[in-house]
Amino acid sequence: MTETPRPCVARSDLRRLAEEKAATSEAQPPKTLSPEEAARLIHDLHVHQIELEMQNEELRRAQGELEASRARYFDLYDLAPVGYFSLSEQGLILEANFKVAGLWGLGRRDLTSQPISNYILPEDQDIFYRHRRQLLETATPQQCELRMLRADDPPVWVWMESTVVQDGESGDSVFRVVVSDISARKQAEEKLADLNRRKDEFLSMLSHELRNPLAPILNAVQLLQLQKGENAVQQKARAIIERQVRQLAHLVDDLLDVARTATGRIQLCREQVTVSDIVERAVETARPLIDQRRHALSVSLPPHPIWLYADVSRLTQVVTNLLSNAAKYTNEGGHIWLTVQQEGGQAALHVRDTGVGIAPDFLPHVFDLFTQAKRSSDRSQGGLGIGLALVKQLVELHEGTVGVSSTLGQGSEFVVQLAVRPPGALTLTPQAATSELPSRPASRPAGRASERALRVLVVDDNVAAAQILEMLVQESGHLARMAHTGPTALAVALDYRPDVMLMDIGLPEWDGYEVAKRIRQEPLLHDIVLAAVTGYEQQADRQLSEQAGFDHHLVKPVDFGKIREILVAAAAQQAS
Repeated sequence: MTETPRPCVARSDLRRLAEEKAATSEAQPPKTLSPEEAARLIHDLHVHQIELEMQNEELRRAQGELEASRARYFDLYDLAPVGYFSLSEQGLILEANFKVAGLWGLGRRDLTSQPISNYILPEDQDIFYRHRRQLLETATPQQCELRMLRADDPPVWVWMESTVVQDGESGDSVFRVVVSDISARKQAEEKLADLNRRKDEFLSMLSHELRNPLAPILNAVQLLQLQKGENAVQQKARAIIERQVRQLAHLVDDLLDVARTATGRIQLCREQVTVSDIVERAVETARPLIDQRRHALSVSLPPHPIWLYADVSRLTQVVTNLLSNAAKYTNEGGHIWLTVQQEGGQAALHVRDTGVGIAPDFLPHVFDLFTQAKRSSDRSQGGLGIGLALVKQLVELHEGTVGVSSTLGQGSEFVVQLAVRPPGALTLTPQAATSELPSRPASRPAGRASERALRVLVVDDNVAAAQILEMLVQESGHLARMAHTGPTALAVALDYRPDVMLMDIGLPEWDGYEVAKRIRQEPLLHDIVLAAVTGYEQQADRQLSEQAGFDHHLVKPVDFGKIREILVAAAAQQAS
């Protein structure tokens, strides 16, 4: 008969049975085990021994895996390419890896229990504490950049990202911080900023230097225009020279404006203006190029005025650039449409042409700086690839948008949208109320024009520019003299007693600002009309002119018509 196997007896049960037998051994005589019972007991003990050895083996394997995992963790912790440390709620360093210790030039043990404030540059302490406060308030990872101190070395720039967790035992907040050395990037940024500053200074000086020769050329052309007996050939040659000089001046202005808008240095001088006024000015400026290429221009304006709060000169520049772009990229004898309409609260200005169009792959990049569509090797369209980039920047400065649609070979259409601002619907802030500097003659009553010749003093260290401007003044029926340095200008003014001074800013010895200040301090010269004729045209330059005592600020190359207006106003004042 087969015996049914008995279940294994647990080791604890065996122990208990043994103890019970020992306790009752005195009361009862020991029981003799049968051979079968002894065999079963030995079998059970053997099974329990095998199970115990298996459990011990699993425990040894788990311990080995744990040690391997810890070793991998510490390898990653200490050999990581970024620094890592943790902080207590009181700001004490709890642990740090080798990377952090290397950043600070110290050993890991030297950092333990040290305040983190010992290793942050004093000027950047507020940055760190604000960073930690935001971390506690939001419980989300926070980033910052600051400088950390190093033993016997200059501070190092680091990028820091922190998280916060709760300690399982104490319940305190523990900050876990990752840091990376970004000194190389910061040095590159500083070098780039310095290069940008130098570039802006160079462009500003380049503008001044380019405008100096452009001014006498344009004035010479205008002088020729005043001469009698000009034949058809001379008239055509003069028109070509004038058109090309104005184009050069336009390119210089665009290049400088792009640099200024990219660095946030353009300040808008806003005022209430109608779109039609802007369109009229832009068409007048772009008309010579449109006529030169024999295009038909159709302008459509709404019957009612559309008001904007904008910088007139800058938006005129926008529309001029769009018209010029259409004229350049439309074959001769094409058609250009300029349409203005109001669409809800927006003024929409459309410039459409029958030009060559824009390729689909180039269309997304049409407003990128220094980018131009593919063209023939003769560069017949000209330009620097900055006109449309400047359009976009100036429109965005006005909180507007500009877009383009085009089909290759079938023309293009640009649409500018700007917010409508009727008069009286605008509340000005001190910043928004910035406007063009007022000219001093506005406070002087204008009487009727006088036939009396004015005494005019022309001051410019560019002798050719001074001579041409002197000749223009004389051709206009006035008396004129010249000076070429700051001290000479003051001496001639005291002797000559001019009614008007047309003065450059960049003069030898004393600049134009200093001369103007000294003239305003002279009682005999106090009423002279001072007009700056200069290549410096930023808002800051205009403010300096006004502070020095100038009545007008004219930017080279100056249309002599503006100077003639100043002379007429001065003559009217003399007659009153």
